[in-house]
Parts: sequence; structure tokens; C-alpha cells
Amino acid sequence: QCLNSEQTLRNEMKVLLILSKWLEQVYPSSVEEEAKLFLWWHQVLQLSLIQTEQNDSVLTESVIRILLLVQSRQNLVAEERLSSGILGAIGFGRKSPLSNRFRVVARSMAAFLSVQVPMEDQIRLRPGSELHLTPKAQQVSIYNEGLEVCLHIFPRRQGGGSRSLCAS
Repeated sequence: QCLNSEQTLRNEMKVLLILSKWLEQVYPSSVEEEAKLFLWWHQVLQLSLIQTEQNDSVLTESVIRILLLVQSRQNLVAEERLSSGILGAIGFGRKSPLSNRFRVVARSMAAFLSVQVPMEDQIRLRPGSELHLTPKAQQVSIYNEGLEVCLHIFPRRQGGGSRSLCAS
């Protein structure tokens, strides 16, 4: 609702900063809260594009920092296990309360952002510009391709009785 008050570049940048703070502080605790994150991610991407189109290096640096923060948060919510606490730190955290679909989308969006922001001082705005895949982006791309193949080979059965081999 903040965007409707006055759509100036300055106010949109303020909203972008507010959204980035929210995304930094929030961790969804249930499937019902997943939709809010999709909306916030969409708004961050939309406002980031508007700010970078101004060709202002200071704004672009801020946008890059925000996108890198969003990417790291997306990687965090995409994890299969929670990484909080002592057990989480060594890989034995509780299972994520988020849906598998949400985690796949979060992982895919993080990979997308890692391609669009290949370095901390560079952002890719045009689809025709050269791609530079980081090792992490290559790894996520390979994982997503494997997951897509797995979902086609072992489709989820209706009725929820048995689990697919691909379900985690």
C-alpha cells in the first residue's frame, strides 16, 4: 500500500529498502505464509528494475546489495532442513515447514538472481547480454534440471498415499 501514496523514484527506493529489511528479518513458519514472500520478491524485482534503469551508479550499487541479500535469503528458505540452533549448524536441523514446491521456486529464483548479478559490482539487465554463470549458479541449474526430469519420471500420485522417489 506504500506504493500507492506517491510514486516517485525516491519513494519507490524507500519501499525497496523497507521490503529488503522485511525479507531479511522474516522466515515463514508455515505453508500459508509462502504466498507473501512471492509477492515481496516480485515487488523487489520490479522496483529494482525501475531503480537500475535510472543509470545512477549509487542506486545501482544499492539495488545490487538488495538483490544479493534477497538471493541469500532465498537460498536459506530453499534448504531442506532448518539451519538454526546447534543441531542445525551441523546439518541435523528440523525438516523445513515449507512446501517442496516453494523451496524449488526459491532455489530457482536464487539461481536466476545469481545469473543476473554475477558479481558484487555488476548487474545484467538485458536478456541478450553475455551470461556469466558462477559455480553456484551452475550447480543450482544442474540440480533444477535433475529435479525437472525426476518430476516427469515419477509424477506425484493423487490421493497422497505413497511417496515418490523424488520427494524429500
